[in-house]
Amino acid sequence: LIVDADTVISEQWLTKSRNLIDSNEFDAVGSIFHADNNVGYLRYMQYLEWERYASQISGLQKVFVLTGTASLIRLSKLHDVYKKNGFFYDENCITEDFAMTIDLKEVGTRMISPASVNCKTETMPSVKLLFLQRRRWYLGAMQQVFSRKLTKVTSFYLFQQLMLSISVITFSLVLLADGYLLAEHQMKINLFWLFILFLFIFERVYTVWNLGWKARFVALFLLPELLYAYILQISYVAAMLQFLTHSKGTWNHI
Repeated sequence: LIVDADTVISEQWLTKSRNLIDSNEFDAVGSIFHADNNVGYLRYMQYLEWERYASQISGLQKVFVLTGTASLIRLSKLHDVYKKNGFFYDENCITEDFAMTIDLKEVGTRMISPASVNCKTETMPSVKLLFLQRRRWYLGAMQQVFSRKLTKVTSFYLFQQLMLSISVITFSLVLLADGYLLAEHQMKINLFWLFILFLFIFERVYTVWNLGWKARFVALFLLPELLYAYILQISYVAAMLQFLTHSKGTWNHI
């Protein structure tokens, strides 16, 4: 059983997880995590981000990361990892849950993160702490993906990193282009891009619809989430610079 120090698991969490493993259909159960505090702009943005992620995991029934917030793992699978690598998990890794997920998948671990197995975990109260947290997450993922041999498991995460890089570059180019057009008074309405914008806003609103009117309004207004996305993308660029300069990264705590 792995539980982060800043996490509180839900009632019956352990019973439900143990039952899934005892059924012999799964070897590891990851938790769906929610924000412990959504008061204030920054924490509310994290709350929306994690609720969308929870819905995505529940809908796809796939485990991208066996989250370190709270997970239950069959001991025999950890022994399989030890036999293969000589350790249960890499203690030098700054994103040990991501590294452990890859190791467990490569020894054939069957995973699930059901909605009924959930927890609440800490949100970052300031831009600085959010930046440091996400920079570590991004850097740890890069270190793991690009330091391992290309396998069926790692190829998925490599593709994920490439798509994330493309999205960051695209977002930055759009901001630069829009800024230039506004400065030169050349901004014009284009029906095609207006339609794309409408689809984007629809997706934002639809994915938080079940969270109530406040979430729907924030998603519809768009700008708060764009600003939050920009903070995350700056964190990603900073992580990329650390990776390219061979920085090992650091842990940061509130």
